[in-house]
Amino acid sequence: MKELVESFNHIEVIEDLNSFININRKFEKWDNILKSIMFAIITELKITDKNKFKIVLNDYLNISKSLVSEKETKLINAIIQKYIDKYEINKK
Repeated sequence: MKELVESFNHIEVIEDLNSFININRKFEKWDNILKSIMFAIITELKITDKNKFKIVLNDYLNISKSLVSEKETKLINAIIQKYIDKYEINKK
């Protein structure tokens, strides 16, 4: 776990997320809850086997539904899908 935390490049992740966002409010201006959910999902995906990927993503989306609006949950899902496609996380 220590290696994962040390190798997690927040600046690179934020740049990627900003490139996926099609709204005027960049990631840095998001609510801390939204940012935390995004970082948690990305971190979890990096250590998750492909066969558990959908379970992990669905768990986080369900958690987000209790913390943020449905619109924000859909935004999280859309951006995470773009992140996955870019890095092919689900093709482990």
